[in-house]
Amino acid sequence: MNLKKEYEASKVILNVDSSKLGRVFENLLSNAVKYGVEGTDIYINLIESSEYITILFKNEVPNDGLEDTLKLFDRFYRSDKSRNSKVSGSGLGLAISKNIVELHGGEIWAECENDVFKIYLRIYK
Repeated sequence: MNLKKEYEASKVILNVDSSKLGRVFENLLSNAVKYGVEGTDIYINLIESSEYITILFKNEVPNDGLEDTLKLFDRFYRSDKSRNSKVSGSGLGLAISKNIVELHGGEIWAECENDVFKIYLRIYK
């Protein structure tokens, strides 16, 4: 998979715990690789306003992708119901990510439409 940036900003200043937010990015990118369609691209976009920064992670998922994006951030939820899944994981990554983002006063949510999966991460300045 290829990682492609879709933003022009070269510097954004936020008051955050960089190691914790780094863990969120690691979880999001790891999931994009695990659950995305092999050989496609992962896009990252940064949208800046006067009040907040929104970081968008976007990639293509299989046709049977996601049924309920609201449950993705629940502890132990796995979108693949199969117990014999080839994808490893505990189902805690997005729940931990949500907790970290909320501790920073931010928001995180997901959308999936037409096999395109998007996760939005919003941090207030």
